[in-house]
Amino acid sequence: IISEGDLFLNGAQPGLMTENVGVKVFHPSEHYLTWTLGPPTDDLKQVLHHYTGWQSVARPADQAVCAE
Repeated sequence: IISEGDLFLNGAQPGLMTENVGVKVFHPSEHYLTWTLGPPTDDLKQVLHHYTGWQSVARPADQAVCAE
């Protein structure tokens, strides 16, 4: 999962590791005895939206950076 363009509210700070840090890739066999792989579906999207607290929040317009 790659997180891009995140919007942090109410003083929240980013906490994801940078790419320079050793990255551990999730593999289901490390956590589950049996598992299946399937394509993403709209049903999966709805389940993730429900259980992750996803909210449809409009992104603010990009603002130009002024160098002084």
